[in-house]
Amino acid sequence: MNLSELEIWKTEDEIQEAVVSCAFELTQRFKDSSENVVFLCLLKGGVMFYSDLCKYCDIELLEMQFLTAKSYGSKMESTGDVKVIGTNELDVKDKHVVIIDDIFDTGLTMSDVARRLEHFQAKSITACTLFKKPFPKETWFDPSQVAKDLNLVYGIDAAETDFLIGYGLDLDQLYRNLHQVYRVDKTNL
Repeated sequence: MNLSELEIWKTEDEIQEAVVSCAFELTQRFKDSSENVVFLCLLKGGVMFYSDLCKYCDIELLEMQFLTAKSYGSKMESTGDVKVIGTNELDVKDKHVVIIDDIFDTGLTMSDVARRLEHFQAKSITACTLFKKPFPKETWFDPSQVAKDLNLVYGIDAAETDFLIGYGLDLDQLYRNLHQVYRVDKTNL
């Protein structure tokens, strides 16, 4: 794939504007918290957004924790099977947790991770993603309910058909490092 032939969908400036917007909203929610607020990064896709988001949040009792969660494998669509690694190392009891990832697509990953956090007795659970796709109309799973239950904070709407790379979003583990986001035509791959 030749990047020069791809459409730049979001520039670095547009991305940073959305990051700052998400950071402002999270700061407003948690700045006066007397309990620790855990920003939980879902690796690998969420790492770029997470790093920038944490810098812009003005939350005094902010903890940074990490978890590996994946549902895509090497495909361009969710497999429906969420694999989570690292839950034994989480320390979230009686803490507010913000799950941070690159994109809210089907809601399966967020739902699975939230269920695990409830088991570890998190005080509250919020989700934050840079991108959000529209909720699929025909599915056995209701992502709109997951978004509502987790008070989803997000920066940019993406189209349901978009396949995006860059700024954490990958294609077979490549292109996460790009500072802008490209739209890829799936039919050309």
